[in-house]
Amino acid sequence: MFKSKTKILHAMRQGQIGGGESHVYDLVTNLNKEEFEPIVLSFTDGPIIEKLRQKKITVYVVDTLQPFHFSTFNNVQAILRSEEIDILHAHGTRALSNTVFTAKALGIPVIYTVYGWAFHRDQSLPEKMARELSEKLLMANVDLTIQVASSDMSTGMLTKKNSTIITYGINLDVYSPYRPIKDVRSELRLSTNKTTIGFIDRFTEQKDPKCFINAIAKIKDSCDDLQFLMMGEGDLKNECMALANKLEVNQLISFCDPIDNRPEVFKAIDIYCSTSLSEGLKPELMEAMAMHKAVIATNTGSATAFMKDNWNGILFAGGDAEHLGGRFLRLAKDVKIREALGENAYQTIHKQFNLRNTVAENEKIYCSFMNRKMTA
Repeated sequence: MFKSKTKILHAMRQGQIGGGESHVYDLVTNLNKEEFEPIVLSFTDGPIIEKLRQKKITVYVVDTLQPFHFSTFNNVQAILRSEEIDILHAHGTRALSNTVFTAKALGIPVIYTVYGWAFHRDQSLPEKMARELSEKLLMANVDLTIQVASSDMSTGMLTKKNSTIITYGINLDVYSPYRPIKDVRSELRLSTNKTTIGFIDRFTEQKDPKCFINAIAKIKDSCDDLQFLMMGEGDLKNECMALANKLEVNQLISFCDPIDNRPEVFKAIDIYCSTSLSEGLKPELMEAMAMHKAVIATNTGSATAFMKDNWNGILFAGGDAEHLGGRFLRLAKDVKIREALGENAYQTIHKQFNLRNTVAENEKIYCSFMNRKMTA
């Protein structure tokens, strides 16, 4: 039976709003609906699921927190069959591990977008080796791997023969400092007359939120005009709140759960800080840059590919809380530097990381896969 549209199942690990999940949302809601019918599979429920449904996107939720679980296979197979899926596009390792073998058994081509590898330098050697082997096993069953950051190539996991680079794109209609955006500072318990530095990320070892808190402690006696926002969820959140209390900086920090509208959060802060020890392309960093914010990031991962120290942001050595605290004070005291960094950050994102280009490149890949199927 002839189908007028290519049906693509986009698998993502969770329904919470994160970098990869936001990318899936932007991609599927901006695809050419005359040619493509996107369907989303998530392995947990959450707020982004409702947002997708409001956009009339078909969404399935198969609950599991496991990176590889046989209990999901029958459900995944049923979705692939009933929806007559043409292409599986897995976003992230957990989404791939729970879908790739079922798709391959049904003869469905698989595309894998890497947002950062499952192995990190802060893991123990046995864990890191096990995760590297798992990635290699999974990728042996993938037809094409898409990198959102060229830095992922340096790990040796990828070659030009089995991968391509499609740079992460920001929706510049949404992340714009020039459109009306609600002021949520009072909701976030932030003063309107202090410089605000924000950590908007997951509370995990990889993201190193403790470095952010330790940096505040280094300068706590010089923070009369400073306040800090830590927004996110994760295993270390309670531990971080306890650390802030122990270091006597809890009164300087507003700990908040994520809110759906991230542009509102970026409008509420003056400086965005990423303390990640390892990272692929970081959406929150790029979104803050698109919002004309001064940004601080660790000099690891993909940030160094598009950030130039003291030009469109500030780079610091990961884990160096004393250095980071000094950067906080420098930017807080000098509005002119913040403005210059923010303007250059804004120009960088607009010139290099536009969502329209990202969507168009993905559409080309989908078309090439369908052409291969029709000529096979």
